[in-house]
Amino acid sequence: MDEATLEIVRDWLTRASHDLYSARVLADSSKSPLDTAIYHCQQAAEKAAKAYLQARDEPFAWTPISANWWIRPLRWNPLSRNSSEPLKS
Repeated sequence: MDEATLEIVRDWLTRASHDLYSARVLADSSKSPLDTAIYHCQQAAEKAAKAYLQARDEPFAWTPISANWWIRPLRWNPLSRNSSEPLKS
């Protein structure tokens, strides 16, 4: 992995770590809404998934989080791990 890609992966993982920290702080407070802590957990998972895809040099959709339930690689076939067939909706 080249240095530029490594820096992007680190950035995604740092952002994921910040979201997990925020989730812990919110979950530990009796006055914070739990759904907000859960939201930060989801954000952390999504950013970690982006880091993984970036590290594997897999293209993924850069759409707003609210538009997708999960980050999907642009090349993905659930029946084959090595396929580059596009996902059919």
